[in-house]
Amino acid sequence: SSINSSESCCITDIATSHETGNIVAGCSDGTIRIFDGSWRGGNYMECARVKAHGGGVANVAVSGNLICTTGYSSRSGYNSSKSLYAFPDEHVLIFDIRYLGRGGIAHPFSGLNGG
Repeated sequence: SSINSSESCCITDIATSHETGNIVAGCSDGTIRIFDGSWRGGNYMECARVKAHGGGVANVAVSGNLICTTGYSSRSGYNSSKSLYAFPDEHVLIFDIRYLGRGGIAHPFSGLNGG
């Protein structure tokens, strides 16, 4: 079944899985959305939507049944009346497309400089 939504969001990254035929989009609302890539003519059906990050999704990579994401979380400032600001998540999330309902497995990432 498709997910019918009138919401709009910005796609921040996109990846394809040649093994499964899916198109995976990382979005600015923190979700990853999976589309059936076998449809032609631009009528891609959204197959699944999963909340991945509290902020937005920055990068998506696909290998077989695994989807890896990096993204952003949000925090409020020192004064609670201030608006939220985004900062990079410290984890890479790994989702298994066969078990999306279980959520992503967080893997710590210390960055390029090791910490």
